[in-house]
Parts: sequence; C-alpha cells; structure tokens
Amino acid sequence: MDKIRDCLKKGISIRISPRDLKKIEPIIGLLQKYNFAQNTTVIIDYTRISETDLDIYSEITSVIYNKLSATITQFILIGTGYPEGYPSQFMNNESYAKFERIEQRLWTILKSDISFLSDSTIHYGDYCCTSPNPLPSDLSNMRPSATIKYTTEDNIHFYKGTQLIRGGYQQYHDLCKLIVNDPAVYKGENYSWGDSKINETTNPSSNTGNPTTWISIATNHHITLTAKQYANQV
Repeated sequence: MDKIRDCLKKGISIRISPRDLKKIEPIIGLLQKYNFAQNTTVIIDYTRISETDLDIYSEITSVIYNKLSATITQFILIGTGYPEGYPSQFMNNESYAKFERIEQRLWTILKSDISFLSDSTIHYGDYCCTSPNPLPSDLSNMRPSATIKYTTEDNIHFYKGTQLIRGGYQQYHDLCKLIVNDPAVYKGENYSWGDSKINETTNPSSNTGNPTTWISIATNHHITLTAKQYANQV
C-alpha cells in the first residue's frame, strides 16, 4: 500500500463530467486526505457539446474550477462539436459539409472570464477530428466512403466521395484537389506533414493510401493547427 501511495503522490489524473458535480466535495476530501492535491490534474470532459450546452457548461466549469483551483495542479477542458454518427449518416448525399468546433467556442467563452485570463493551469483539449463514441466491435459490414476531414480555426470540414468499394481509391485525388484549391481552407503544403500529403495526393499517379492513412493525415493537421492556435493563449 505504501508503494501505491508513493506512486500516486508523483501525480494522478481525475476525469470528471457534468454529472459528477455532486462528487466534487468527496474528491476534494480524498485529495486532501492522501496529500495528492499538489500533483493532480483534473480533466473536465464534456464529450459531445451542442449549441444549447454552452451557457450551462460554462457555469459548470466555473463551479468546478472555483471549488478545486486552490488545490489542483492543472485543469484540462475537453469536448467536441464533432457530429454524431458517420459521414454517410450526417452528410446524407452531400459531398461537402462543415461543422463548427463548438468546443473551441466554449473555450473562448471561458477565457473571457477574468478568473481564467491569466491562469496558466487551464489547458484546452478536444477529441481531435473524430467522434467521442467508440467504434462498433464488428466492422465487417462497414462500407466506408472516401472521406477527408480538414480542421480550420473555427470549423471542421468534410469532403466525401462515394463508397470505396464502388468509386475506388482514386477519389482521394479529386478530394485533395478540392482542399488545395480553396485558399480559405488549405494552409499550404509546408504547414504540416498532413498538409504535405494532401498536396502530394493531388497528383493522379500518387499513392492514395487507405481510410486509416487519412485518419493519420487529418489527425496530424488537426494537432498542428490546434497547438499553434493555443500556444499563446494559456
């Protein structure tokens, strides 16, 4: 038990959600009892955030912060405005759609609160460019479409072709051209590894990869943009 206690004193993380608000006092008690507080990170995880959640989540975050800020090392706020389901479901027959990064707007609202402005213990987080829901255990019946996700400061953009089994992988060439030819969206081939791969794939003779490849590309671009976006705001 002593070894476990010594290990925990080196640092622990506690993930809480809005439904855990009633558990804040017991959490504080445990942290104080075992002297963990000064090495503790609290992750406030809202998972999916909608437009109607902004005000209440802002208030909840302030309550949690005010209760724990005196004893906690740092806070990480996590959530996402990523649409529920798969592109084939929420895009219907559309080949392009964009959705606001609601989590980014929640962060902006919180940062406008004077108690958050100069506090470097509060950090931004999201679910990158994916849904917070786990994938089904059985993927054998899935027929994915050619899809590229591309994040900008305020939105996540979806470019979708047809099912790969029907339209083939060459669809990625055309989808990449749509991104590269839109100066309001594309950040340039030197922005990140993901952006360089998008530019490379506009060449009809290039290797398109597979859906897993495009998750990597979207993730790399998203992390690069988000890191730059918040580097000087915490």
